[in-house]
Amino acid sequence: MQSDEKETGPPAQEHLERAREKYVAGEYQEALRALGHGFTADMHCLPLYEIAVDCLEKLDAPEEAALFRAVLNTPDDPQVYKDLGVHFMEEKHYALALAFYEGYRKLAPEDQEILHDLAICYARRFRMKDALETMERLQSNDFWDMYFRNKCRILSNETAGVQEDIEAMSNLLENYPDQDEVYWPKVKTRELHDMLQRLHSVPGPVVHIQDWHFIHYGSAILEYFESDEYVAGGRYVALWGSFNAVKGVARRLRTFAEKLSVHIDHVAALDDRDSEITGRVLARELGLEFTTYHPEGAHKNALIVAGDASELGRYEALNTARDGQLLFALNLDWLDMAYICPDICGYISQYYYFPWNDGCYRMNEETQKMENIPADLRSPQGIADDIYNEVLAEEPADAYYDFYAKRRDHLKGIGTQGDPFRHSFVIESPVPGSHFG
Repeated sequence: MQSDEKETGPPAQEHLERAREKYVAGEYQEALRALGHGFTADMHCLPLYEIAVDCLEKLDAPEEAALFRAVLNTPDDPQVYKDLGVHFMEEKHYALALAFYEGYRKLAPEDQEILHDLAICYARRFRMKDALETMERLQSNDFWDMYFRNKCRILSNETAGVQEDIEAMSNLLENYPDQDEVYWPKVKTRELHDMLQRLHSVPGPVVHIQDWHFIHYGSAILEYFESDEYVAGGRYVALWGSFNAVKGVARRLRTFAEKLSVHIDHVAALDDRDSEITGRVLARELGLEFTTYHPEGAHKNALIVAGDASELGRYEALNTARDGQLLFALNLDWLDMAYICPDICGYISQYYYFPWNDGCYRMNEETQKMENIPADLRSPQGIADDIYNEVLAEEPADAYYDFYAKRRDHLKGIGTQGDPFRHSFVIESPVPGSHFG
């Protein structure tokens, strides 16, 4: 064993050396990034903590530096690793939180208090089976523990006992003396019920984002990656948009509405520029009137349009499906939680670059090199007209719509089954995927 360690080095050696290089070069954020990988490889490598303290002091982050210094002062104290786990959980840095929580569990296996947060970290790192196993070890009848345990069961397709737990939770909440106090628990219980019904409607779901996004949210995706070899389970990592691609999404939405008999009277876009351009494209494609969305406006049977799903959270009125309104977002970031999950999204990607904004690229046919496309500063209507006039190489295949047509009644904003409340989008998923960062 000693011979092997000498030959290969400690598990975190490569990351430690890179962090040192970046620190010496004054690239403190890059040094911390390398340290993150190092802690995941070996959280007991004390030189990692020394560099972390130095970097954080250089970045004027004394409170975070103190957490790492505590490990150097008392490396055998389990609490110092738990404190780091709690800190990074609050910062939504789930990879680091997971590393420190797992290390803490090895030192303090009897502590059940962190199991819920540990399970959330697993789920948000797409390790749903580990999340379920962790929640099953947590012997608790606390409502939120029961909720998350059953959510993990559904998203792991292991539903034994779920229906019984949902009924028990519902009965408990219905008889609770102060109904105002249990508003959110009742909402989340109905969420579990609807998820279970959608799972039952998908016999043998595959590990692909189409199946599980529907099961989780009752939501549809118009454009996803279909290759089994793609690392993000049908999602995209980075997408540099093009006018032709946006036209393709608009055509898919039109065909989706036709095949599912979705009635839309007009298109109402949110008041940011990306949403307006997207909405004007869809209005032309659908042959409908375009307007700007106002929460107090008369938007019955309207397609409410956002460029990015994060914009929907500005409008509390959109929390609930009402008046035949249907929510659409051109992009949904699968690594960033959103207050409202749209009923239909064009793409699910980590980074989406709108083709009319600075940051997109195209191939220069003369030089055969990628070049940056400057921002298009024309009016939203002018840009939308050009996108509408794009010619598609081929029409989308019916397979994109058959899956949803068979389950129309369970689609949020369209079907009649399930609660009308639109739940937040969270990043926990049984579909693994590689990503930047």
